[in-house]
Amino acid sequence: MGKLFMHLGNWNGKQLLDSNYVRNSISPYNCNELDCKPNHTYGYAWWLTEYKGMTIFYMQGMLGQFIVCVPEKK
Repeated sequence: MGKLFMHLGNWNGKQLLDSNYVRNSISPYNCNELDCKPNHTYGYAWWLTEYKGMTIFYMQGMLGQFIVCVPEKK
C-alpha cells in the first residue's frame, strides 16, 4: 500500500488507482476537528505529519502495524 500511494496509484507502469484520489487521500480531509479547528493531520485513512523537516504520511493498524511513507526518501 505504501509503495502504491508513494507512486500516486501507479504500480510498475500500470495505473491501478486514480492519481487524483491518491493525492486527495494523502492531503488533509476538508473537515473540522471536534474542537472546530481545521483538520491538518488526517486524509482518507492516512495520518499526515512532519518528521525532521520532511512531510510524511502513514497508516496505523489496530494491532501495532504501520505503513510509513517518506516521499523525500523514496
